[in-house]
Amino acid sequence: MPLVRSLPCLVVALALLFPVAASAETARLGAADRAAIEEIVRDYIRTNPEIVLEALHTLEERHQAEAQAEQRAAIEARRAAIYDDPDDYTYGNPKGDVTIVEFFDYTCGHCKRSFQPLMDFVDADGNIRLILKEFPILGPRALDAAKAALAARKQGRYIEMHRAIFEHEGQLTEKALMEIAAKAGLNGPKLKKDMEDPKLMDIFSRHYALAEALGIEGTPAFIIGGEMLPGAVDKERLTRVVAEARAGR
Repeated sequence: MPLVRSLPCLVVALALLFPVAASAETARLGAADRAAIEEIVRDYIRTNPEIVLEALHTLEERHQAEAQAEQRAAIEARRAAIYDDPDDYTYGNPKGDVTIVEFFDYTCGHCKRSFQPLMDFVDADGNIRLILKEFPILGPRALDAAKAALAARKQGRYIEMHRAIFEHEGQLTEKALMEIAAKAGLNGPKLKKDMEDPKLMDIFSRHYALAEALGIEGTPAFIIGGEMLPGAVDKERLTRVVAEARAGR
């Protein structure tokens, strides 16, 4: 990155490297004094250009730490909405020592790839509470699939529909959803009727608002041990993050 175009970042970086407290004495520096100091700084950068990258790296780490702290605070402030919404389906051990919350979209490829590793991990561990939050953001088919899954709860077959939707290969058209429902042991006409329940949109609206408050912009997004974990997961990543959550208790 050319140094001239990096000037705004460079100024901040130098502020990290050469913190000078504003004081009356500093303010009284004349133009000649300031020019001399600026030349010294320029010479130092020419001789040690790597110091700029180090400062920018420090600045980026600081920004990340601040963002993570803000996100943890947002999670803590919304504990009830995250962990205690009665309209969210809970899988695994309801009294597990670690809770995983997933925001997902049935038409999201990363969600689809994460589905089986996540379910296998929760089943094998035996002490994890998994909360599933439908977050259909990728269009009408995503919304219909989420409606179908939630409507399946009225027939006591949410998890069967959830699994069947993710295992389906192909587009989630209306016809496909009815075929998936039949394979999952659901009454199709009843499911179709229950999908029109306006309460479902209320649930999605709460999920959208919660995601916005937490800074979630894509799927999947997980909350594990009070920490945000964006992106797809596999067994290795889940093992590491859950172990860290348990160690931090």
